[in-house]
Amino acid sequence: MEFFEFVNRLYPIVGGDRSKDVFAQDLFLNMTDGEDAGSTIEEMQLSTYRSYCSGERSISRLARKIRKDLEPFIFEEYIKELNDELSVSICEAFFDDIPDINEYNVGEKLSELFKNIICSAAEQKRKPKKKSNQTKQTSVNNKSNDSVVLEELSENAKDEARRFSIEHESEREFFALCQVACTLNPMHNHVRKLYTDYNMCSHDTRNAILIMNDIPVLFFEDDWECKYLELFREDIRKQHLMQGIDLLYEGGKYLQKAMEYPENHVSDLYKYAFPTIGGNKNQNKRGKLVDFIDQYVYKNENLTFGYGGEPPLQWMINAFDLTNAENCPENQLAIWLNLFVYSACYVIPRNYNRRDPADLSFLAPDTEEIETLEDLYYSALLNLHSIYSQD
Repeated sequence: MEFFEFVNRLYPIVGGDRSKDVFAQDLFLNMTDGEDAGSTIEEMQLSTYRSYCSGERSISRLARKIRKDLEPFIFEEYIKELNDELSVSICEAFFDDIPDINEYNVGEKLSELFKNIICSAAEQKRKPKKKSNQTKQTSVNNKSNDSVVLEELSENAKDEARRFSIEHESEREFFALCQVACTLNPMHNHVRKLYTDYNMCSHDTRNAILIMNDIPVLFFEDDWECKYLELFREDIRKQHLMQGIDLLYEGGKYLQKAMEYPENHVSDLYKYAFPTIGGNKNQNKRGKLVDFIDQYVYKNENLTFGYGGEPPLQWMINAFDLTNAENCPENQLAIWLNLFVYSACYVIPRNYNRRDPADLSFLAPDTEEIETLEDLYYSALLNLHSIYSQD
């Protein structure tokens, strides 16, 4: 059994008035013990839990992070606290998978099943994007879709790719961003040495690095970032994410200011709490921008959410006193705009007509891994590429 089956059987019985994404998060919190696991579970986006519930995304990545902190006894006690009527309903819902389940051992049996689901997911290996190590040719000026096969690359390129991968093993989550850095700033000495080292590699070595790490080689059309920002501007207007505010003019001028302050650390932005729109009763929990945007679009209840009803971009400008671009420090404006673009890209596909959301694959790192404004800028652009490119 996979997690989406588990949660969808359990939710109608014990979900109560919680939204399904919050309920799924609570299940993991009641299956673990320890601050690390708790922080990991609480800091994940609610939209991610929603994709877990729908089966659109595997829990394998989360499972690997929390496996060492699993505590089945806590989940067993969580189930035991339910009344007899709910326990019987759970037995009926899971009888086909647990034939010996009954109202006396329901906590133990369900806890064991949940643990096995998490452990099995943790063992799953990431699937390669293409069979036989094939991926698309990448060249800004070459629109060919000829495939690149690892076996056809030189042994020297493959050896250099292995060295690069070993040297930068701890930064693997940023490998996909190297392509953005190389496309936009191939002659730049970056704050993150990884990007500079990647740019210094030969074309074949760069391809080998990506293929050997199961990362798709992306195609970038001419002036792609400006074109995609125009499409992004159109979509955030359609989804009412801004009200008369357009800070994306001149091809994203203030987003690009990030490269004037690339070394600025962005960790402080994680301390800000964004409005919670329904579902989560824990008002002390820190909200994420992507959840704020997601709930705004998903619930859209005539803009009456108890925080003034302002769209996310408008709310951010007012809340952080970004009244206008002239009076706001450029580095701070660049941080918030890039975070907004980065976050909104995960939500736009909900009403996105150009491509099926199921076909999208986001390669940018999670916000908790992004350290500098340089990282954030490249992550925002990579997310734009994920939803607007046609490769």
